[in-house]
Amino acid sequence: MSINIFDILEIIFRHKLKTFFFPIITLVATVLVILFFPRTYQSQAKLFLQVGRETLGVDPSAKSSGTTVSLMQSDRDEEVKSALEVIQSLGIYAAVVDQLTPEYVLSGSKKKESTDSIFGAVDEALGSLMKTLKSLDPIEAREEAIIKISKSFTATAERNTTVLNLAYESKSPEVAKRILEAIIENYRSEHLRIHRNPDTEAFLADQATALENQWVKAKQSVVNAKAEFGVVTLDGKKASLEGKIQKVDLDLLDCIAKLSNAKATINDLQTRLTIIPERETTSKKSVPNGGADLMREDFYNNQLRLTELRAKLSPSHPLLIATEKQVEEGRRILQQESEKREEVVDDVNPLHKDINRALELQMSSLAGLEAEKSKLEIQKAELIESIAKFNKAEVEISRLEQEESIAKAKYSQYSDNLQEANFNKAMEESAISSVNVQSKPQLEQKPIRPSKVLVALGGVFFAFASVIGSIFLSEKMDDRLRSEKEISDVTELPVLGTLAESITNKRISYP
Repeated sequence: MSINIFDILEIIFRHKLKTFFFPIITLVATVLVILFFPRTYQSQAKLFLQVGRETLGVDPSAKSSGTTVSLMQSDRDEEVKSALEVIQSLGIYAAVVDQLTPEYVLSGSKKKESTDSIFGAVDEALGSLMKTLKSLDPIEAREEAIIKISKSFTATAERNTTVLNLAYESKSPEVAKRILEAIIENYRSEHLRIHRNPDTEAFLADQATALENQWVKAKQSVVNAKAEFGVVTLDGKKASLEGKIQKVDLDLLDCIAKLSNAKATINDLQTRLTIIPERETTSKKSVPNGGADLMREDFYNNQLRLTELRAKLSPSHPLLIATEKQVEEGRRILQQESEKREEVVDDVNPLHKDINRALELQMSSLAGLEAEKSKLEIQKAELIESIAKFNKAEVEISRLEQEESIAKAKYSQYSDNLQEANFNKAMEESAISSVNVQSKPQLEQKPIRPSKVLVALGGVFFAFASVIGSIFLSEKMDDRLRSEKEISDVTELPVLGTLAESITNKRISYP
């Protein structure tokens, strides 16, 4: 079934009273809410956390164990989380209630509404009802005030910062501001207390002293080790040994080369000596052969003797026979000897002499080079042994230096921590906290609820919705037929005629 604009106008005209009164009633209710509904006020503040401060503590097992402990400071996220946990804890709320009294938190949280107004009366009635319901499970005023604060207080952290946003809601702006100030005040005191360990300074002082002694002992061990191995600095000693062994290697190579050259020269000189004669003829001359003359004189004497023997002895006598043989042998020799002989005069060969002198020099040089080579080999062996000892010493000294560096770092850390702990103690004694109030709680006179704009928009929306809803329900519940077309659609029969309505009572009039 299609509806045109005239049908809509007809429906609106039929329900003209609803169209007029429902918006009026809704708008009046909206104005009353805006004027008389109880206001809720909020006070806001910001806190800034200095990360890394007041985070030193002592492990409970440290004093009993007697060993040094590693102190680590919490990071930004952990400190922000801890701060939120502490500031929203029941302990802070209880301290605020004890400071301001439960009556102030509960009774002072509401402004006195005029009982002459409708909302004042309603609020008073609701308060009486709530008191009746609470009497079924009674709780102390202090606990009720703590619950009130926990519901009205909110704390959040800005992303990637150490800033905390705090807010407290109340029916009175002055009360909201005062309670938020009390929360901040008690949180700063609690922050100082929980981040303060009374044993920290004494423990850190003992640890710093022990670590200083360890550092001094480690440093003395390094000094003793360097003195034992004759080391001033590892790099300097290493460079010195490397330079020395490099020089010895070069000298040894040069000595071996000289030895090879000397041996080759000696072999060459010895070969030349075998070829060149040691002596050479310097002159020749003919001189009388004195030996032959003596032999001839001896031969004549033997002949004379032979003559005498022949006269005295028989021909078979042995002495005669021997003398005859001696005379014959002397004759044979004399026949071979000449009257004169050639006399040869020789002398040492100077070339052979020079070569021999050069050979002696080379042999002496070879002996010196071999002695030098042995000396260099001994030096190299000693240097290699020194390098081996240095390598062991380097490992030991490096270990001791590392221990010294670690001991020094630990001592420095505990010394710094001790200074910071003393500084934090002085800050606590002066009531100085690392929690800074970036923005103090403000007295906000403008309420956060109800929002006049939202209430007005809601009133307008409900005004139109009430009119449309009432007309729609009325039309759905009304089953009367109001036109010829509706009668024809329902009965599926044509309309043959109509009766005129009475102007006075809107009913059908019979003639």
